[in-house]
Amino acid sequence: MTGATGFVGNLVAWRLVADGHHVIGTTRGSWKPRVPPKGVEPAFPFEMIHHGVFDALVHAAGPSNVRICHEQPVVVGDALKDWARLLERAWENRARVVLLSSHSVYGRQEVQPISETAALHPRSIYGAMKAAQEQLAMAFFHAKSLPVVVLRCATLVGGAERPDALVRRITESAMGGTITLDGDGSQTRDLLDVNYVVEAIARALVLQEVVGETYNIGSGVAVPITELAFFVTQEAVIKTGWRAAIVQGPPRAHEEGPLALAIDKAIAAKLLPDFVGRPLDLDWNPEAWRHAVSRTVAWCLENHDAT
Repeated sequence: MTGATGFVGNLVAWRLVADGHHVIGTTRGSWKPRVPPKGVEPAFPFEMIHHGVFDALVHAAGPSNVRICHEQPVVVGDALKDWARLLERAWENRARVVLLSSHSVYGRQEVQPISETAALHPRSIYGAMKAAQEQLAMAFFHAKSLPVVVLRCATLVGGAERPDALVRRITESAMGGTITLDGDGSQTRDLLDVNYVVEAIARALVLQEVVGETYNIGSGVAVPITELAFFVTQEAVIKTGWRAAIVQGPPRAHEEGPLALAIDKAIAAKLLPDFVGRPLDLDWNPEAWRHAVSRTVAWCLENHDAT
């Protein structure tokens, strides 16, 4: 499990340990602020690249900050070199590979929701990196018969998100009294409870028919950023009484525009349940993203001093 200290990687590590797997979690530093699941064997990426022995590889590591990739493109080159070496090591081990990719590979698309067959037009350097990772992984599948599964994830929410993640940034801005949107906020995002992608990864490791395929992992629902920001302010008022103003800022040059992922393929493959609108621990609700966002807001408020 690469990226085992990250928002998604840490949750996946917990799930795989609970399922009875021996998990090796790679990290470039300490586990702070994450808590390593009991039974996870820590390792540095260098060890896995050159000496790792494993049956499966879940890759969730690499620069996940769009801004860092934009300002320091050299990190992308390093990430791609590590990825190529990991794929070679996986091939030597005859291991299955699950790559966590991103909706950012699509860029700006006219047809919504976006199908896996859409041409890739990444507008950010981060999106270009993810597209390159996908292409390299699929080349290993075709050229070397490496069993690869690519999961293109929506915006994942629900809990201890990374500092640059959308909902956490909006929440922490609300705590400061002002939420500044990129542009007019009319752009949309497909928001998915992170627990669903954890489930999808667990299934992708065992389902034979998903090998060699790419799947969208999302909710299929487009949520306007303005609606998301308004919901966060409501949650902040309910939980703390704090009020925040929502203002417009300059648009991002690499803005992706409207976004909703077509998820029929993932549902048919049983990577996503056909009741994806239903939260895992709640009764039916067509707007499950609100429950996940509420968890992120609660986490930010509880950890206000630490952040």
